Amino acid sequence: MDELLRVTAVERLKDGRLRLLERAYIPCAGESDKLSILGTDVALLIATIDHNLVCEVPEEAFFQRKVAYDNLPVEAIPKLRKLTEEHAQALLEYLDRWLAEQDRDLNPTAHGTGRKHAGVGIYFFEEDVEELNK
Repeated sequence: MDELLRVTAVERLKDGRLRLLERAYIPCAGESDKLSILGTDVALLIATIDHNLVCEVPEEAFFQRKVAYDNLPVEAIPKLRKLTEEHAQALLEYLDRWLAEQDRDLNPTAHGTGRKHAGVGIYFFEEDVEELNK
């Protein structure tokens, strides 16, 4: 809760309750916050790639996909970014609600065995093709 208040993702109301201000935590300042996310996200992506490289049963491979084209006009990029932000955020919020129902910390009535850490990460990228070919 202190961290959510610090990054202004929530605010404390006069009656002591908290009000959500941001649906996602995106660090805007603080290099250490950004580096922490970088380290976590890169490690998870590499773990997924590693799992898929050594996985001998195709059905047990982790989902790992991307869509990319290499001859897009500069003018298409802002629309792609907007589409990505809207649709990816909607998907992540849908998955967040589903995961919250499964998480035994948030939902003590959820049943099952073991303990797993799992999720989905989505990222946007753009590069100048001329820079790639150097």
